[in-house]
Amino acid sequence: LAKARAGVYDAFSFREVSAQELSPYFTIQNGRYHLVPEVKSLVTFQRHDLLGDSYPANMDVILCRNVLIYFTREQHDYIFTMFHRALKDGGVLVTGKTEIMLGPLAACFKAVNLREHIYRKVGGAVPSRPPASS
Repeated sequence: LAKARAGVYDAFSFREVSAQELSPYFTIQNGRYHLVPEVKSLVTFQRHDLLGDSYPANMDVILCRNVLIYFTREQHDYIFTMFHRALKDGGVLVTGKTEIMLGPLAACFKAVNLREHIYRKVGGAVPSRPPASS
């Protein structure tokens, strides 16, 4: 979390992003990309127990990459349901390549970029909250 909070990245992290896309959000210092303070102040990184903690509301973006491989399918359903509830309408969910939404939950998110696993919350009711199994 400390590394994420620092907001400093190597060029490899942005190998497929143009300088024009990066310039409003990053400055380059010693070959590394530094998140500008105006954006950095808007971002919160925190430790979160996906099965035990309550979820905040009205989130703009949730990044959950390469985490769900450690959970069961039932736990995936619970976590994706809670992500849907936590995101504000039109909020964005970014997952890793191994995290896949199946069943009724897939209709709750619209793919923005399938290659990068970026989804936008679709309004409407989410299926009832499944129990989180251990």
